[in-house]
Amino acid sequence: MNFNNYKFNPSTLSKIMTNSKATISETGLKELAAIEKKQIKGKALSEKQEKALPRLIHQRENAENGGITLSVTTENTLKSIYLSERYGKRYKLLSNEPKTGVSQMVRGIKTENQGLILFSEIDGRQYYQYKKVIENDYLSGQLDIIDSQHIETAKKILDIKSSSGIEQFFGKIDSPFTPQNIYQMQGYFALTGISIGEIAHCLVGEPEDVIQEQKQLLFEKYCPDGIENDKFVIAWQKAEQSMRLVDIPKEHRMVSKIVERDDELIGQIYKTIEKCREWLNEYHLIHEEFTTKRYFD
Repeated sequence: MNFNNYKFNPSTLSKIMTNSKATISETGLKELAAIEKKQIKGKALSEKQEKALPRLIHQRENAENGGITLSVTTENTLKSIYLSERYGKRYKLLSNEPKTGVSQMVRGIKTENQGLILFSEIDGRQYYQYKKVIENDYLSGQLDIIDSQHIETAKKILDIKSSSGIEQFFGKIDSPFTPQNIYQMQGYFALTGISIGEIAHCLVGEPEDVIQEQKQLLFEKYCPDGIENDKFVIAWQKAEQSMRLVDIPKEHRMVSKIVERDDELIGQIYKTIEKCREWLNEYHLIHEEFTTKRYFD
């Protein structure tokens, strides 16, 4: 196997970039010099400079120590990628523990259109799903939603995250957006050339099949004889309203963040991918040696 041209999905970027030691660019050195000059003069840093300072210092230190090295988390992610490529994706056993509802991934797929409708209604404009696979030399993936019917005319990428319930959604008050969200959006920028994105957490109703399943279960609970009664009708009205979230204002069901293109970060992503490709090729040789030995010393 050869991983020289392996392309990573934007959704994996936060895992391969975790604690990776990236070198600093010429632009970064100039930016850091300007920040340190302001500090020497006792001038206050802008919010953007405050945010960039720890990253730039970290990159400069690592450049002095020989460049990019991969973290344990990154290496474990790469091992999983290797095994998936080598042997195919394996079926994961379902748990015997009783669970309610559907998995977050399945729920996200089933409720994606609800999120799109909610977004469009709040902004008063039309947005469009875009499901074609896009590739460049380093990345391969699918977008979520864009602000145009055609990628060539799109100016903005939207990434909708569907929360699995009211507690999970409002639980994001303290920290709604993660490095994974930001890295994924930068991956989308790298693939498309677009410079503005928006990440949105949406609180949407349950999938229609779940609602209908709950209706049947509630009917069996209140109507054991198979005849609809007033208790069921009242209980179902409350349950359906709750599951469809019609009583919560639309504006209370979405929180979003604007993300701008960061070409320096994209450059770091590409350098890290090159290092990951090298690691995968080396790991392939180790793996082959391991699997061909009958005994180990």
